[in-house]
This record gives sequence, C-alpha cells and structure tokens, in this order.
Amino acid sequence: MIDYAQPIYVCREDPHSRQTTIREIIQRANSKEDWPQILIFPEGTCTNRTSLIKFKPGAFYPGVPIQPVLMRYPNKVDTVTWTWEGPNAIQLLWRTLTQFHTFCEIEFLPVYYPSEEEKANPKLYADNVRMLMAKALDIPISDYTFDDCKLMTFVKNVGMPHPAAIADIGKLRETLKIAATDRESKIVASERQFTDANSLLTYPQFAERMQLNVQQEAAHNLFHKLIRPETPDVIDFREYLLLALFLITLYKPKLIFVESLFHLYGVNGRVNRTQLYQTLQNLVRISQKELNSIFLQADPDNLGTIDYSQFVNAIERNPLLAKLQKNNDPNNLRLG
Repeated sequence: MIDYAQPIYVCREDPHSRQTTIREIIQRANSKEDWPQILIFPEGTCTNRTSLIKFKPGAFYPGVPIQPVLMRYPNKVDTVTWTWEGPNAIQLLWRTLTQFHTFCEIEFLPVYYPSEEEKANPKLYADNVRMLMAKALDIPISDYTFDDCKLMTFVKNVGMPHPAAIADIGKLRETLKIAATDRESKIVASERQFTDANSLLTYPQFAERMQLNVQQEAAHNLFHKLIRPETPDVIDFREYLLLALFLITLYKPKLIFVESLFHLYGVNGRVNRTQLYQTLQNLVRISQKELNSIFLQADPDNLGTIDYSQFVNAIERNPLLAKLQKNNDPNNLRLG
C-alpha cells in the first residue's frame, strides 16, 4: 500500500541512504514529469508537540517553494503522542479507539518562497521555515534532533543513569569546550579509586574537579542535569564520568570504553568480580556463569582482582571479544 503512494524510502542505518534520498527529492521536485507533491515530515521523528525540534534539511535542498502544513490535536485526552519514552503504538491505538471522537485540525500556511540565500543554504532555509511554523503554532523551537532521540533511547535501553539528560550533557560539554580536551578520561586515569567520599560533589566541588568557571551558566546547567530529587545539593560524579566516557567513545570500539571503566569502577585500574560486571553491564549481555569463567581465566594466581590487559588476554578466543570490538553505536539500540 505504501508503494502505491510512490514514496521515497530512507534507511536510517545506511550511511549512504541520506544522500540517495536527497538526490531523489531534488530530482522529483525539479522534474517536468507529472509527479505528485512530496509530503515530508521534516522533524524526522515523533515528539510530544510541545516544541519543534531541528528540521532535517533534505526537504529544502531543491530550493523550490514549499507549503508549510500544521497539525493540531485539540482533544481533552491526548491519545496520539508517541515518543521515545511513554505508551507504545498499540496502547495509543487502543486509547484512541476508546474515545467517542478524536479531533485533528490541519492548517495550510501560505506557500513559502525561499530567498537566494536560502536556496544556497538548505539549513538556513529549514531553520527559517521552522521559526515560521513554530510562531504559527505558538510553541518554542528546540535544538533536539532525531539523533538525540536515538542517543537517549540507547542510554535508557542499556541501563545507564540519566538517559533523558544525555543529549543535553553532550551539548553542554561542547559549549564548555570539554569535549575537545578529553578531560574526563584524564580524571578517571589519574584517580586511584572513586568512592562516596570523593564522588558526592556539591556544585563548587564539581566545577573545581572539572576546571570550570563556577559563574558559567552552562557549567551550572551541566551540574543540574545530574541532580536526583532525593539529593538536591550533590551529584554522584561517577554517574557523570560514566556518561562522559560513553560520549567520548561513541562510534569507537567498545573496548576503549571498557579500559576507562576499569579505572572508574576499580582500584588503580584493577577490578574484582563484581566490578567487572559493572564494567560490562552497559555494553554486552553476559551471564554470571560466563563472567565467572572469564574472571577465573584472567586471574590464574587467584589474587581476586584483574587489570585490563589480563581481561583482554582472557577473552582472546571468547565470542565476547568480537562483541567488544564492535563500535559503541546508538544505532544498535539494544545490547548485543
């Protein structure tokens, strides 16, 4: 049925698919053949409709006039919002069917004719149309993207803390120029052991550890992304370091992440059996039996702790090595 509508398919997992899709959009939009208008949802994902997230530029590459269309659902009970966190599609369908009626308003704004500058810059064109539509909807704009949604979903699925904050943490690290210095990796490598005594930090302590100006708004916002309701005055620095190390190792082999986690969870880079499980739990599926077998093989002298090199040697012929050699990639939304 979808094929009958002559769609332009895009595969999110294929890195070449985006360029192919853009070429097809440009070809159809400028074709003299009798193609129907192309309907595009430029956000590229579902949201809760409280803001307009970043528009993908694909619809704006042809540089031709576009027809902005707004959709509103003026219902007492919201049964249509389908986001990365909340009721699933089947639950929403059932809830919608239990209503006597569901209202949907569709508003066609005037056709938008791009300027020469917008024709030359699809991202500017996209941003200007988004501003126009947000104003008409009377909602703000947001810098979130579909990639941010994937990132949050991945962090949630693998059981790491603060999944809803991970995209903001990434953006704030860039604003504070932390991302370029690899600061967290150096902190983890230099600390002998992380405990409650040196990891539960107030804001001034956090700013000092991270070498940030305590007056910076972005530094203050970064701290508050990690606050839990039960401890409103302090954060657990270990949680922040875990998420920062995850961001640092994005799209790199998971083994790089593992090496840093040996220092985060261990003592002088050596972990016991429980700490080894902490190290691996957010990266791969592993049974307690398999973990025990690996640990015993890595610890032939029965010292009770192992370092990273002993771990790697122990899994040299284990299928686990292949899993950890794969990239730390949010496109794989589940643990392998």
